[in-house]
Amino acid sequence: MTRYALRAYTVLVAALCAGAIAFALQQEQLAERADAETSAWQSLAREVLVRERAALQNQRAIALRYDALVRRTNRSQKQLLAAVDRARRAVQHTAVQSSLAAATPAVVTTAASPVPVVTPAPPVPTTTSSPHP
Repeated sequence: MTRYALRAYTVLVAALCAGAIAFALQQEQLAERADAETSAWQSLAREVLVRERAALQNQRAIALRYDALVRRTNRSQKQLLAAVDRARRAVQHTAVQSSLAAATPAVVTTAASPVPVVTPAPPVPTTTSSPHP
């Protein structure tokens, strides 16, 4: 090899080595950036998972409270309807008893006569606008 060829070969090898070193440094920087970005995305994903779990727990708690409210409302509605039905039957029973009492003549016993005396019952009002005694 000639002297010029040896110098050209040395320069070429040095340039290749410098290019390889520059490429390796660039790849290392890209890898560091990718690692930093990956860790940022992973931390963001962890935060999102924590928030999602908390939101899911809140939704479950709300659903349980809503279901309990629906059950209490149904139970209360049934109790109210049963109470209304009992009151309606009591009013009907009282009305039947009072109409039977009005149809049955009253018996009054006086001290002077031992025989009972029949007194007429008061008349039953025919309309709701009739004055009540």
